Amino acid sequence: MVEETLQGLGPMNDNDRLVHSVFNDTSEHDTFTRFDRMIMNMLYDPRIKPGMTARKMKPLLPSVIRETRRLVP
Repeated sequence: MVEETLQGLGPMNDNDRLVHSVFNDTSEHDTFTRFDRMIMNMLYDPRIKPGMTARKMKPLLPSVIRETRRLVP
């Protein structure tokens, strides 16, 4: 249920490589992990806009990641 609700907020698809996430159907996680909170915080960071290309987003990522690490305990 947690995963399905979170996917409604943006992240799509399951990924077996996300071992620390509810976005992996084979992981043992059944609650929102720190990794998941970081994904959601980066997705909804005001600097990240819908439709941005990777080229436009790449220069922003270091500061977005740094800020996310600071905000997410």
